[in-house]
Amino acid sequence: MKSMKGFEGKLARRFVLYVIMTSTIFTVLTSSFQLYDNYLRDIADVSSRLDELKRTQLSALSQRLWDLDDEGLNAAAQSIFASTLIQYIEIWNDENLVIALGEKRGAVKRVDFPLLHEAWDGTRQIGTLVVYASLEQAYEHVYDLALIIIVGNAIKTFIVSGIILFIFYQIIGRHLTGMGKFAENVIASQPIQELRLEREPSTAKTYDELDFVVSAINTMQTKLTDTAKLYRGYFELGSIGMVVTSPEKGFIQINDKACEVFGYPRDELFKLSWGDITHPDDLEADVTQFNRVLAGEIDEYEMEKRFIQQDGKVIQTLLSVKGVLKKDGSIGHLIAFIQDITERKNVEAQLRQAQKMEAVGQLTGGIAHDFNNILGIILGNLELLKMQSTSEQTSNRIDSAMHGAKRGAEITRKLLSFSRKEELNTKRVVINELIINMEDFISKSLTASISVETHLAPELWELNIDSGDLEDAIVNLSLNARDAMPEGGTLIIETANKVLDEAYVEANPGAKSGEFVAISFSDTGGGMAEDVKSQVFEPFFSTKKTGKGTGLGLSMVYGFLLRSGGLVKIYSEVGEGTTIHLFLPRAAAEKTGPDWVDNGVTVLPTGTETILVVDDEEGLLDIAVSHLENLGYKTLVAKCGKDALSLIQGNDKIDLLFTDVVMPGNLDGYQLALAAHQANPALTILLASGFTNKREKYTNVEGSFLLQLSENLLNKPYSLRELAIAVRRTLDQPI
Repeated sequence: MKSMKGFEGKLARRFVLYVIMTSTIFTVLTSSFQLYDNYLRDIADVSSRLDELKRTQLSALSQRLWDLDDEGLNAAAQSIFASTLIQYIEIWNDENLVIALGEKRGAVKRVDFPLLHEAWDGTRQIGTLVVYASLEQAYEHVYDLALIIIVGNAIKTFIVSGIILFIFYQIIGRHLTGMGKFAENVIASQPIQELRLEREPSTAKTYDELDFVVSAINTMQTKLTDTAKLYRGYFELGSIGMVVTSPEKGFIQINDKACEVFGYPRDELFKLSWGDITHPDDLEADVTQFNRVLAGEIDEYEMEKRFIQQDGKVIQTLLSVKGVLKKDGSIGHLIAFIQDITERKNVEAQLRQAQKMEAVGQLTGGIAHDFNNILGIILGNLELLKMQSTSEQTSNRIDSAMHGAKRGAEITRKLLSFSRKEELNTKRVVINELIINMEDFISKSLTASISVETHLAPELWELNIDSGDLEDAIVNLSLNARDAMPEGGTLIIETANKVLDEAYVEANPGAKSGEFVAISFSDTGGGMAEDVKSQVFEPFFSTKKTGKGTGLGLSMVYGFLLRSGGLVKIYSEVGEGTTIHLFLPRAAAEKTGPDWVDNGVTVLPTGTETILVVDDEEGLLDIAVSHLENLGYKTLVAKCGKDALSLIQGNDKIDLLFTDVVMPGNLDGYQLALAAHQANPALTILLASGFTNKREKYTNVEGSFLLQLSENLLNKPYSLRELAIAVRRTLDQPI
């Protein structure tokens, strides 16, 4: 939109110009008619004087010409010049010029007068008087009059135009300028400022067109502001990220949700381009579609796309982009809608993994069952052959074949165990006693450089399971921990009562809510990458060298947990180690309604303090915030240690820092806790981790302060009850 600068008074000047032009045209026309009329009057005056000459002197001239009185004729001719109109005369006698007086100059009018003589035989012409009358006086009079009229009308027009300009500006022009400036400065997002004209307030009788325009502008402004507020509300408070971009300027508008999705403050995003935050592998496909919109080939497009947040975390999004056209048909700007589907993709991946494992289990069970029957036939025939054999060499070969067949049968048994084809031989089991009885065996199964520690919870619920399968699972997990620590380390086995709530079930397909006994195996090895974790329970998958293992150990553990109605979860970080949690359902006969176990707590403790929650996993962050707010606490959130530390340093109202241990960036949970403690020694801190607190005690912890934090660590997954108790205990007993 053009600025009002340079427009002030332009309409008034144009109006006055039109007035002057119109006035000039009418003045010229009327003046022309007036001058022409005066000209005709002057010509008529000349004719009148010539008529008088004819009446007074023509007879005398005729008589002197007849009498041949040259002297008298000359005197009479001289008397004609008494009139200033006469410039030149000639007197002719027939064809002879008798007298020529005066000088012809300028514009003249010629009139011929016949000289007549009355004789006895009638009137006869004896000569001719030729008179040249001057018209210059008439022309000069017309010119002088025209000058007076033009100058007079010009002065009159100038004065009238000035008065009109002043009146127009006072009554209309200045108000139109004010309206224009007001409309130009209206910003829909700001409070409404009513337009008022600088003149006397109008009444019903004096209400005019300007008042109508002012009312229309104020009404339009109100509607525009309401529409803008509605749009701004949809834009800023939208549940999905929205970004307005320009091909030339980049980001134009970014709502709060988009900042949250991208993981950047708004000010930082305005400094970046679309490509700066796009995952390199997705950039080409996005740019191709983007260019097609700019070229007019398509109006919009949708795609799944990865972005890189400020802390380096990669998120999955559903991106929808639509072009908005300008009047000339080109793309003015583009609107992008961004939905963070990272959590959904993770859940889908978990569900696909569960479905894949189910399918693999069914396939494996069918094959193993048939193969088991085949092995039975082979073993039976080998036994019969051995009974009939008389050769020692043949018997040895039969024994070797039977040994191989038995090994095949053992593998088949493991496959049947994984596929849930074996029948369960369940009985009531006290887990702590079983682990204590196996502790010496486990230690001997490991290398001397690996120490084993057990931390068994008192009053542990009993289970109704196949104890043999559980023993096999414990041995398999211990041996896997040994292989993960070739240079030595610590294996920590822990037990605890655990309640899985609906929030955990929603985030973990295949899980069930209820009361479970958790058995955790934590090692201090090198950890597992994501691709390894996704395949670790599949039959025959192994990271060991060829010939060093069957790849069925963890598959058997997985099968045992599924047959028992339980759940297995792996928490592992490369370079940090691995914790495997086994969740086995509490024996149904022993379940006696609500039982909170911890110190007899039956009512969840609540509070009103302010808690800063830090977790790079958005789903876990949302669950923690929801639980804490339901308990009455006020919450602040951060997705990385850097953001959390900024909040702590700028807010002395935070009562508790509740942070995950493993986070991307330069600050993990321990480093954040140490920095926060230095910034505010009075701040209480609670750590959470997928690793157990006993494992944390042996890794990455230096100093009594951090060691105490690891001792009080809240294990993931945690329920609402566990979170409530841990938070209240930490707030009431500050570290």
